[in-house]
Amino acid sequence: MLRRVLMFTLRKPLRFFAFGVLAAASLAWLQLALGSFVAERSEPGRGACWIWADGAANAAKPLAFWMVRDLRITDPSDLENASVILAADEAYVLWLNGERLGAGEYTQSMAADRYDVSGLLQLGMNRFVIELRSSRGAGGLLASVRSGDRILLSSDDSWRVIRRADPRILRGSLPLEGAGERVKVWSDSTTGRFRVSGFETANLQRRSWSEPAAREIAFPKRMRHLSKQASWKAVEQPPDRLPARQTVFDFGRRVSGFLDMELAEEGQAGLVFFGDEEPGAQSDRPDLVISPFPGRHHWRDVRARTFRYVALVGLPALRRLEVAIVPEQEAVPAHREAPFRGVFGLPPAQPYLPVEEAVWDRLKHLAARQSSSSDPETADGPAGIERKAQPSAPSVSGTEGDSESSTGS
Repeated sequence: MLRRVLMFTLRKPLRFFAFGVLAAASLAWLQLALGSFVAERSEPGRGACWIWADGAANAAKPLAFWMVRDLRITDPSDLENASVILAADEAYVLWLNGERLGAGEYTQSMAADRYDVSGLLQLGMNRFVIELRSSRGAGGLLASVRSGDRILLSSDDSWRVIRRADPRILRGSLPLEGAGERVKVWSDSTTGRFRVSGFETANLQRRSWSEPAAREIAFPKRMRHLSKQASWKAVEQPPDRLPARQTVFDFGRRVSGFLDMELAEEGQAGLVFFGDEEPGAQSDRPDLVISPFPGRHHWRDVRARTFRYVALVGLPALRRLEVAIVPEQEAVPAHREAPFRGVFGLPPAQPYLPVEEAVWDRLKHLAARQSSSSDPETADGPAGIERKAQPSAPSVSGTEGDSESSTGS
């Protein structure tokens, strides 16, 4: 009996020791596996962080701005096999040393875009400018510049936010010291990081976005106010001023390409509707929001679309409206599922954008003030139309809508 008690007493510590070793090994393996998963998912750029303009999300208004960073290259080998990999919510336009390289927008479970910049980087200073657009004010940018496996530059707190466009910033002739403001760096647990796949192994999406010099351009043939009672008017080329507050344009045929416009004056955010048939802008959801960008009057869509009609709501007058033609297979059809509006893939609290109600409410108040005016340049056609009520959308005051003042991007 004593022997059995002694043996049990001696074996018990051994059992606890073996159990402890097994538990420690299991915990270490779990930590390693989880750490690898988190590193792959939350740090896809090996040091790149999601960054954005500080305070922009709290404003909950559409906006556009630049994020800018300089990169000095002293080693000629860094010019070989160089690439830019990035993802942005909601949309971006990329420039390098003053040349526009590409554009894109966020979609659920998207893969990052990759650009070959081997022939564009130069010894000395290089300037990266990324225009970011958001219809809600919230968003993020994840970016990395590499030469082979070497990380030359990543999105972090060293980037600068420029809220007013300046061509000297774009070209790199204006130093960044003291310009703009610091960026906001999202935490490591940002949900968007779980939504961008293939950041490390992103396929080359496009080398250069720039169109050839002899590109085909399509112009609208006629236009009219959104009111069905309004008559069509021919669009002369080149136009002097085109109304865009509540106007539908007909290109006369289906076209595939990038919508391109030049705003004539300061304005607020506007709504754009595309369609093979005349869009029902009073009841349909907009296909995109044109975010205001102070100092910048030129705006171009980030994606090619196929459509015949385009309706513009809430914009100032235009100096130019055209479409840069691309092959139809490269364009998105006009009739498609509505784009996902949530930030980083998260569904929004309400199924509409606050700017939608703000724009329509602003137009309603403007029409009331201008009901006695007969000047088409100020009244923009008939006295104005009201959007059909949406049960899910609360009323937005005209004062709030009128407070959105800046230049269209």
